[in-house]
Amino acid sequence: HCLLAYWAYFSPRVEPEIEERLMHFHDHVIGKYWDPEREIWKNRYESVNLPLHHKEKKEFQYHTRWTFEQFEGYLNSWSAVQHFIDKTGKNPIPEYLSPLKKNWQQPKDVIFPILLFTGRV
Repeated sequence: HCLLAYWAYFSPRVEPEIEERLMHFHDHVIGKYWDPEREIWKNRYESVNLPLHHKEKKEFQYHTRWTFEQFEGYLNSWSAVQHFIDKTGKNPIPEYLSPLKKNWQQPKDVIFPILLFTGRV
């Protein structure tokens, strides 16, 4: 038997106002530009059914501190943002995030929820 592990991280937790704006951006502004496989992520990998023995799921968090520019760079790495740019010729991030910039002058705590699945094949 060999060990198989797969993991995923989910939308970062920052502050309620930022999270609310981020989820609106994720679901409504760029929502139609996500690849279809994004549904697996949205369902927290519950639909992945591998024939594993002793399957375990562990949840933990990654903590960091980010500047506004680091957060903006992270969002620019999203495939849906890149698809949006390819289709429209416009990056939606600067306009959408600009209201948050005035309140993000210092680094903020950012927490990524992480799921780790393990099992034996």
